[in-house]
Amino acid sequence: MRDADAKKEHDHQFKVWIQEVRTEAYAIEDVLDLFRLHQDQESAWRHLKMRHSIGNLIQDINTRLVIIKQTKERYQIMSSSFDHRQGDNILGIDEPKRKLVSWALEPNQKLKVMFVVGMAGLGKTTLARSVYEMVKDLQ
Repeated sequence: MRDADAKKEHDHQFKVWIQEVRTEAYAIEDVLDLFRLHQDQESAWRHLKMRHSIGNLIQDINTRLVIIKQTKERYQIMSSSFDHRQGDNILGIDEPKRKLVSWALEPNQKLKVMFVVGMAGLGKTTLARSVYEMVKDLQ
């Protein structure tokens, strides 16, 4: 039960991190739009003033990005210490593993390649390795 709660918390933290990155991407787009809009300022003084303002906005964005990066690194360290294993069994891959093994071992199977897709950190490589080892042992 603790593992499920920790996984749910990790997923929430990941979603919050993605939203923060997305917000900064929008802020960067806004700064670029502002720069393009005021690029052809008639007055040298207004042009200089606008470039200074844009520079300040870029510094603010950089500061927020550093904080976001540090937060991500902190959560990665925390999540890497979160172990989903119980002995030799890996939690949460039994059903996908069973399906992939059954597909691979079907008689008259012409598949030579199977794709396992998903977001980073979901355990695709672990699943594929586990399926490969099981199919290799059964053949």
